[in-house]
Amino acid sequence: MRFPSECCLIHQTLRQTMPHLTEAHLKGLALWTFGTITAKSGRRNSVIAALTFTGGFSAVRRRLREWLYAGA
Repeated sequence: MRFPSECCLIHQTLRQTMPHLTEAHLKGLALWTFGTITAKSGRRNSVIAALTFTGGFSAVRRRLREWLYAGA
């Protein structure tokens, strides 16, 4: 699954405001934030459906589920 270019501004803002997060956490949070804005909903399936242009439904679901696993 590729990281959407639309998330770059969100990612940069998160990096500046939350420097203690790992890069994996920042990317996951940026992806989730972009998905909620695009879907106009915080429901998991709505966010996943809004992000399916970045990969298949199951790939997006897996990425959103696993983004918290990268930290200590």
